[in-house]
Parts: sequence; C-alpha cells; structure tokens
Amino acid sequence: IGMSSLLDMASSKKDIEPKINRDFGQEQEISMVQTEIPILQAALDSLFASTIYFQDSSLVDLVAALGRITLNMLEGVSNLDLNKSAGSQIKEMDKLNIFGVIRMLETTLVNIHRMHSMWDFVVAHLDCLASSKFPQLRQLAVDALFCIIQNIFIFKKDLSQVAADPKWVGDKWQSTILEPLGNILSSGF
Repeated sequence: IGMSSLLDMASSKKDIEPKINRDFGQEQEISMVQTEIPILQAALDSLFASTIYFQDSSLVDLVAALGRITLNMLEGVSNLDLNKSAGSQIKEMDKLNIFGVIRMLETTLVNIHRMHSMWDFVVAHLDCLASSKFPQLRQLAVDALFCIIQNIFIFKKDLSQVAADPKWVGDKWQSTILEPLGNILSSGF
C-alpha cells in the first residue's frame, strides 16, 4: 500500500469519525431521554396525586389551568378538515393532546370529596370538549363526565354534608351532577 493510499484511508477515517461520534452522541441522548421519561412520568403522577393536599383555591386554579391546556389544543386543531380521508384524519388526530383532560379527570377523582369546589370548572371544560367537531374528543368528554358521576355516587355518603353550596345539599346534588350529562347527551352530537 502506498503512502497516498494510507493518506486517503486516514482522511476517509477522519470523515467517518465525526459521523460515528454524532451517531453515538444521538444514541446516548436517546437513551438518556428514555430513562428520564419514566422518572418525569412518576413525578407528574405524584404531583397530581398530591392535589388531595391542595387548598380549594389552588385546586380550582389547577383545574382551570388544565382546562386552558385543553382549550389551547382545541384552538390549535380547530382548522383541521374532517372531510379528509381516513388516513389524513388519523394523522390530524395525532395532533390532539388530551393531557389536560386526562389529568383533569385524575385530579377530579383524587379530590372527589371536594367536587363541590371544582364542579363548575370541570363541567365547563368537558362541555366544551363535548361540543368539539372531533368525535373522539366528544366521546372522551362524555366518558370522563360519566366516570366522575359514577365516582360521586360511590362517594356520596357525605357529599351533601361537606358542601356549603345549596346545589349540593340534600338531594339537590343528584340533579347537580346529572344535569350536565343530560345537556351533553341532548346536544345532538
């Protein structure tokens, strides 16, 4: 092998090394992200589970913020065309972010004993979703509301004594929780 061949091999090796180092760096980054995701997920789960210790005002603020996340997502996808092919719709539906709805449901269920303090916010957001042009979001809203109502009935034992709001006293709590479901189901979607 001549000197020029060795120089050519050396220079081509130099060209390969940065690519190998870049690829190795990307693999390390991907590996690091994959190990961090479960940690972040656990931290989020812990945060939302700890809402049981929040003051009512902080809980309402959190529920309202989760609702804003959902509304922002709805604004972002409001221009999607439902008349496109099924494949195009699936790609567009991937843009839907239901994080706010899922976490709102989780927060609501953890704090079912304080439903009276956040009910109006939860219902307003689920009603907004139930009015969406996306059938998946409408179904999600109805399912979430139904899940909350079921859990309220399970918890009911002391609900009327916990709440000072007149719509939660005595037997009025039943019409309070069933009215939004009736409104959503009669909306025509």
